[in-house]
Amino acid sequence: MIGEFMGQQRGLGAALVVAQQSSDVARTWGITLVSSLIAGLAFALVGITERLATSWATTTTGASA
Repeated sequence: MIGEFMGQQRGLGAALVVAQQSSDVARTWGITLVSSLIAGLAFALVGITERLATSWATTTTGASA
């Protein structure tokens, strides 16, 4: 998305720039929320993949054993 701010014509970053420049607040918030949702889902997917790939590793949640 950062690369899209630098001059791309397509994508969420470019759509966000256009929405900001045209003062379309609802669209700006919508794109921001969709981007956040995508990032959150990607973070969760990486976490699940990590747990499945390293099921042998101990977990460190901060609780004393």
